[in-house]
Amino acid sequence: MELEIVKAGEREGAALLNPEDAASQNIFEGTIIIFEDPTTGNFGAAPAYTDKKVQKGTIHIDSTLVESCGLDEGFTVKVEKYAGRIQPLRELVIGIEPLGDQKPEDVFKIAQERRKELKKLLDKRVIFKKMKIRWKDLNSNISIEATKPDLKGRELAIVNWAEMEKAEIVPIGPAMPFNAILLIDISGSMSTKDMEVTNIAPAREGIISLLTSEDIADFLTRFEEGETVRRRHGAAFAALLYLAEKVGRGYGEKVAIITYHDEAEIIKFNHNNYFDAATGNIEDVANTILKEVAYKTGGYTNMSDALRKAASILKNEFKGTNTMLVFLTDGFPQGTDREESVRAIVENEIARMPNVVLYTVGIGGEVNEVLMQQIASMTGGVYFYASDLGKLLSWYGELARTFTKSIHQKEQAPPEVPVEEPVSKAEEKKEKKEERKKRGLFRR
Repeated sequence: MELEIVKAGEREGAALLNPEDAASQNIFEGTIIIFEDPTTGNFGAAPAYTDKKVQKGTIHIDSTLVESCGLDEGFTVKVEKYAGRIQPLRELVIGIEPLGDQKPEDVFKIAQERRKELKKLLDKRVIFKKMKIRWKDLNSNISIEATKPDLKGRELAIVNWAEMEKAEIVPIGPAMPFNAILLIDISGSMSTKDMEVTNIAPAREGIISLLTSEDIADFLTRFEEGETVRRRHGAAFAALLYLAEKVGRGYGEKVAIITYHDEAEIIKFNHNNYFDAATGNIEDVANTILKEVAYKTGGYTNMSDALRKAASILKNEFKGTNTMLVFLTDGFPQGTDREESVRAIVENEIARMPNVVLYTVGIGGEVNEVLMQQIASMTGGVYFYASDLGKLLSWYGELARTFTKSIHQKEQAPPEVPVEEPVSKAEEKKEKKEERKKRGLFRR
């Protein structure tokens, strides 16, 4: 069936048909249809409804949807029922692209602040990968950059926020610069040799092409496919890759590095609390990373002190800038540190900075994943567990290139607490001691 397009104004992504035209194709209320311009191949999709006021031979489509599909009023399109399966959407990455002279970072910031409007604009819409929708109030385009499950070709999904697990936004267009703070655990357990070396060739080549010192070459010789290395060596490799990516971008971004064990330390670069990727000496930085991360180890795990020092940099050197925190650990808060303190610092200080996002990364087998997920989600970030070195390097490389922020995360139900029978004081003391051992409180 071929119909002529009429722009219908704001219709929440829907299309209207004359009842007789709809009946001729067995299109019922809410049926998903595909409409395509046979000449250009431009197409769109929408739930279809009937209205007697719609003239036969025409299709009234949401005006924003018409524009986003590269179509216009008066175009003749082929209309048919969508024959595929509507995918149950779990995750969504939304691109924000300015259409005027606005800077990508400004539009990105406004989109975060107006996330409720953005979610309303997309709610219940039929989408496909790389689809664009005009956000008129922001003079920007919204694009569907990625989904889970991945939509291919003309596969469709419907945005249903109640069922979706996660959605995040990412700037599109001219690259948006952002600073970073790498927080790296160097506690005693980071010396554990259990990180499997897999799929590291691209990362190794990237570092070798940029860094030529003998110290770096010697360090990289310890990473052989199929072998295992110490966790702190893997962390140092990831930090080197992150710095190399930042230098390669060429946007004058700054990177601060904080190591932590019994206490946290801000690593100095030329007397500054950060490395300037545009003007700094990358060889000196790389050697500093080897000295302070790869070849240094401490005691307990003081996460709170690391986060406090990161907050200090955010309030001073990186004030008001888009900044990514990458927080790597292999354990729990230890010694004088407490989970409550970690949550409080993130909630009361870091999460209140709209331009900051915290990504947490776990390695090894003793990560407090609940805590890591909680503090990341407070800032619009996510938690990632790196089960081997290849996955760790891939994740760090991706983070160095793209600044994203979650606008929707489905809350996870808290774990059920089993009801236990009362125990004696001696048994209770014994159980607490065993739990402390399990968390590594007696390891240095």
